[in-house]
Amino acid sequence: MSLRILTGSQVDAILTKLPLHPALESQANVFRAFTRQAKGVTDDQQGAATIQTPHRLTVNSDDFSMLFMPSRAPTATTGQIGQGGKEQTTTACKIVSVPSAGSAKGLPASTIIMDEESGKVKALINARKLTALRNACATAIESQFPAAKVSLATHSSPSDELSQLVSTADVIVTATSSLTPLFDSSPTCPKPGARVIMIGSYKPEMHEIDQALMKRAAKVVVDSRKACQREAGEIIDAGKQVAGGAGLVELGELLGDTGLPGEAVKDGGDTFEKEVVIFKSVGIGIQDVAISKVVLEQAEINSIGTVIEDYD
Repeated sequence: MSLRILTGSQVDAILTKLPLHPALESQANVFRAFTRQAKGVTDDQQGAATIQTPHRLTVNSDDFSMLFMPSRAPTATTGQIGQGGKEQTTTACKIVSVPSAGSAKGLPASTIIMDEESGKVKALINARKLTALRNACATAIESQFPAAKVSLATHSSPSDELSQLVSTADVIVTATSSLTPLFDSSPTCPKPGARVIMIGSYKPEMHEIDQALMKRAAKVVVDSRKACQREAGEIIDAGKQVAGGAGLVELGELLGDTGLPGEAVKDGGDTFEKEVVIFKSVGIGIQDVAISKVVLEQAEINSIGTVIEDYD
């Protein structure tokens, strides 16, 4: 069995030429299949029984929290991008190291992809950029804004400047491991119709927004109910008061068969436009399976990477 290894620079080269559509489609497909399985829905295309995504395993050191995220999910072969392909099942495990607060080391990550027939290791992919890409895809699927003016607020931004940005923004994205809310909300801040997208906190003690905003939101959309109820501090603390008692909505519930907004979005269209909507993602393994499969397939088609023959 040969082993294909993709370095960070090789992954960058693939992503530079990769159209956005297959990346978005890969995420939409697994979110939709994930939710359908949770509801017990099966059909010829979904292969619901193939989805396995246990909670991540965390191993802590003095400098890093190492996260192990195994998963198995249905993935579609893209072939020559845009021409479609048949559905397969892919098993993978991503290992990502989250540095301690204040570190500038980034998020080193690797994904191991298994051969479905033999169970042997098929590929080792540098996943540093893929973590950011799959988060961006999930965010884009939920918000689907055609254009936006981007303003950045870092930990050193003055509080009055941050408050001004938050109060006028259409989309607010938080990507921190903060233990305390990043800003104070009010009945008019964020403004009605704003999207608040949280992709940073992943432990019960972490909180990027306050409880008042969690309760004020008309909808709270999540990548996984179970994962967020176990790992997202904001949602754990809000309990049954999330979205004023309306509860959580999984992203997969909002997607139609095409990966575009489904009936759940259409039915709640006024709510999405006039009230604050929160999207919370802690990241689930099926996302990594899907995006890694897209990258590996392009590497195979274009003969990118180092291939070690007779690895196993």
